[in-house]
Amino acid sequence: MEINDRLKIFVSHLGLSERQFTYKCGLSEGALRPGRSLNGTGLAKVKKTYPEINIYWVLLGDGQMILDSDLIKEESGVHKTSLTIDHLLEQKINEIIDDRIGNIKELIKELIVSEMEAELEAAKNDLKKDKNGTPT
Repeated sequence: MEINDRLKIFVSHLGLSERQFTYKCGLSEGALRPGRSLNGTGLAKVKKTYPEINIYWVLLGDGQMILDSDLIKEESGVHKTSLTIDHLLEQKINEIIDDRIGNIKELIKELIVSEMEAELEAAKNDLKKDKNGTPT
C-alpha cells in the first residue's frame, strides 16, 4: 500500500471527498490521484491540517492511523520547542554577526584614521621642506 492509498483511507475515515480533503490541506486538486505522490511539503500540510493523523502510518503503514490525544500534544510540544530553539539560535547567530560587523567597522575606522594621519604627517613634512627651501 502506498502513501496516497493510506491517505485515501484517512479521507474516507473523515467522511470527506478527496477534493474536499485536498482543498482543506491546501494541496493541488489531483494530489491523491493514481501515479502521483505527495512530497514532504504536502505531507506537512496534511499534518498541520490534521494533527491527529499518525504520519508514520501514512509513510510506512506502521502503527494506528489516528494518534491518541496525548501523542498529539507531545508532538505539538516538540514542534513548538523545536521552533523556539531555532528562533533562539537564529537570534544568537544574528547577535554574533552584528557584533563581528561592529568590530570590523571599528578596525576599518582605525585603519582609515591611521592612513589619514600618515598622509597628514607626510603633507606637514612636505610643507616644512617647502618653507626651508628644500625642493620637493
